[in-house]
Amino acid sequence: MTSHPVHPAGAEGAERPRILVGCCGAASVVMLPNYLATLRARLSCHITVLLTASATKFVPPRTAGLFADEILDSTDPEVPFRGNHAKIAASHDLILVLPATANLIADVAHGHAPTLLTATLLAASCPVLIVPAMNNVMWSKPAVTRNIAQCRADGHEVVEPQWRQGFQISSKRMIENPAMPSFSEVADMVSERLEKARNEQLAA
Repeated sequence: MTSHPVHPAGAEGAERPRILVGCCGAASVVMLPNYLATLRARLSCHITVLLTASATKFVPPRTAGLFADEILDSTDPEVPFRGNHAKIAASHDLILVLPATANLIADVAHGHAPTLLTATLLAASCPVLIVPAMNNVMWSKPAVTRNIAQCRADGHEVVEPQWRQGFQISSKRMIENPAMPSFSEVADMVSERLEKARNEQLAA
């Protein structure tokens, strides 16, 4: 799917906060439309969605595009040329990674940039909110704990999951797993982080 151009700060429409939502291929990405709809309802913002190749297998770019102002489809080979990672990072006020897989968190922690999303995160100077999505076994691994701690030490905000009963695909049964916060809770986090960034800019 063809992406719309990414406008730099100060361009037409840039008076609204610009949020980049980076989406990985966790199964919970199927809830993306609900998160996007809540963000649009709660905040007056411009939303760009960057879908990794694995995320497009769960949520078609056209579906995500119903709830976003712009779509960046990583399976489109022309996308990096229309808006490279540095330009994408510079033209947004906040990056929300939802859902964030263990693989994405590891890449961020170690400064790897094999995809457009990880390259954009490495080039970003704006606030980054990472919302993990993985099963309880993965979440408890020491390697994941170390990577999350490193992401936080590097200035990224990693949101703590909420433990609740959910369907586990591998076992095909209900089990207590770490889950992403609710749609409204994520919207509140984004709103609070944008307000904090605005206040920091005014104080600088």
